[in-house]
Amino acid sequence: MANRFYLLTMASGDFEGMVTTDGPHLKVVGGDSLAVGEAYLAHDFPSHPGWWVFDLKGHIALSTLTEKEVGVVAEAFGLPIRTGPTAPIPDSLFWTSPAFRGLCDWVRHHKTRAEHQAQRHHQRPPYWLAMCEAAISVQDDEA
Repeated sequence: MANRFYLLTMASGDFEGMVTTDGPHLKVVGGDSLAVGEAYLAHDFPSHPGWWVFDLKGHIALSTLTEKEVGVVAEAFGLPIRTGPTAPIPDSLFWTSPAFRGLCDWVRHHKTRAEHQAQRHHQRPPYWLAMCEAAISVQDDEA
């Protein structure tokens, strides 16, 4: 897919990083998606038993995944764990994740499309394109 920047294939289900009109998302293949820079993991929150991924607007159940697979998703997309419903939302780890590196590669190859989407639509998080451009600049300076 042209807007896919990362794919994680596991026995219990596939997850992908997709650039949508409002920015980069963690997406269950064939299902829902959440903004990656805002997403975090939570376990056994009220009315949400088991593992879930939340962002500021929605949630995705991870009930089909094993504990190990939840860890793989967390590592791949830089999802921090929120320890309880009254705990502060932790800072995103996405910016150091393998999925972020994939997003930077996508931006490098689809710069015009990324800029177009960032200019025409509200972005979540609003600074994702600037983060990619900064990382690309550092990579180019090191090369």
